[in-house]
Amino acid sequence: MAYTVNLPAEGAVHTAATPASAKAYARNKGAQLLEDVDKFINTVWDRSKKMGIRPEIPYGQWCDETDVGKSEYWVKNRNPGGLRITYPGEPSKTWASGHEAALGMLHRLSLYIYGKEHAAIKDGRPHDPLADEVGKAGYLGIVDVLNDLSGRWAQNPAYGQQIKDHLNAAFPKGDDKGGAVADPVLTFGKVPHPAYQNRQIWKTEGVGMNNLGKRTVKGVSWHRILGSLWGTDGFFRDPSVGALTDYGVGVTAQDGAAHDGEILRWNDPLGYQSGWASGTYSEQHAYGDGAAFVNKYGVNAINRDRASIEISGFQTTALSPKAKEAIAGITAYWADQARIPWQVFPTVPEDGFSFVVWHEEFGPDLGQKKCPFQVVKDATPELIEMTAQIMKKYQEEPYTEVPPPAKEYAAPVTYPWLAQPDGKVHNVKGTKILPLTMKYTTQKKTPRYQKGTKTGPTVGPDIPKGTTFHANWCFRSSEGIAFVITDFGTRVLAGALLPRIGVTESGRISVRYDGVGAPDEIIEPQAKETP
Repeated sequence: MAYTVNLPAEGAVHTAATPASAKAYARNKGAQLLEDVDKFINTVWDRSKKMGIRPEIPYGQWCDETDVGKSEYWVKNRNPGGLRITYPGEPSKTWASGHEAALGMLHRLSLYIYGKEHAAIKDGRPHDPLADEVGKAGYLGIVDVLNDLSGRWAQNPAYGQQIKDHLNAAFPKGDDKGGAVADPVLTFGKVPHPAYQNRQIWKTEGVGMNNLGKRTVKGVSWHRILGSLWGTDGFFRDPSVGALTDYGVGVTAQDGAAHDGEILRWNDPLGYQSGWASGTYSEQHAYGDGAAFVNKYGVNAINRDRASIEISGFQTTALSPKAKEAIAGITAYWADQARIPWQVFPTVPEDGFSFVVWHEEFGPDLGQKKCPFQVVKDATPELIEMTAQIMKKYQEEPYTEVPPPAKEYAAPVTYPWLAQPDGKVHNVKGTKILPLTMKYTTQKKTPRYQKGTKTGPTVGPDIPKGTTFHANWCFRSSEGIAFVITDFGTRVLAGALLPRIGVTESGRISVRYDGVGAPDEIIEPQAKETP
């Protein structure tokens, strides 16, 4: 159902709108300060759910107030919603980050909805410069639905209508009022690479490849061979040939049933050979996502930082189902490795342009080369959907920690309140167990310890890299190391997880969502403590 101006202000659990879709919409609209945009959206969704309000409303306000992240007040001040701006050109308070900006927005909104600062954002910091003026007598309950903000938050009588239009554009599947749960927890790194024959070809520097440093995969480029799969294998092996791509995929019409969907890998997308695959680049003739990619990452990145897939056949050779599966399988693997949520694929959230690019979008041969030609172009929507469905299958595959086998490993040290968090600090033999509900993803194969020490016994097999799980508690060990505790009582090193948390001796928790830089969030010690 499409959004209307009568969208209830409360009811966070009844939304199907996702942060991934919110971020994709912002990027497609040209938002600035993307790191802060992401932090703003993450905090809005997290805290809104704790406050019991619909996250779409503060997000839609941000879209309208900041011109979807392009206004001067956002770019210069990270002002998310015209806070304390009553006329154009008025000086603005500056928020330190997108996270702080979200708290300011939500603080003001909680005053309009509840008449007071909600406990989910109450931490003593002056996020909202109007905290002393808004929320006094007469404010309680003045906003029940989206349109109640019109003429109150903003003088514009069409304010609610404009927000509604942004929401319908950002979340085209509409507003699910049927009790949809929050976003599924996405797990990256589980999409398998389809089977291939490793047919590594080594070239001489300057003849078919350049060593431009360690390669990465920031996107996939689709090509058409204009020949057969195994004929191209022999062609690339000629040391005088100045060309090399990463993959080749066979099709029935060109290679026969025996090689239908067969994948040959000629070059390692993570190696040091940047094959001459997607050149030559012409700034004058490049367009679309190819031009956008070069504008951000440079010309060298065309071959260094993209995996290239050659599809067997000529301009009008039909694609077989198995060939499509192979193309989608390779693309899904690398898109998942790049941690792109399936819901927003092919858009790369950090870039705002497509992960998949046709060869011709780089303007090869002064725009004369139209690779991968019309058959592949016409099949692109189907291939994109196939790729997204592969990603969805593995990214949404649920993970629940399995209780460790009792006979093979040490028994976990557990407590009855682990799986039923009460929000209190628990003092266990002098160690403060702090409440902190988070979704974590392991960054490497990670042991599960029985106690808060890396030298102690383990509990069950290691957690695989890329696993996402929930935990409700954390603590600082006697060795000064931060751990999280799962529902089953296993202790996991916080340093092996994202978000990365730190715990001081006083119980102060720092959270870094990307694991680096200054903390994105500081949680002060809880006052209440149980013996």
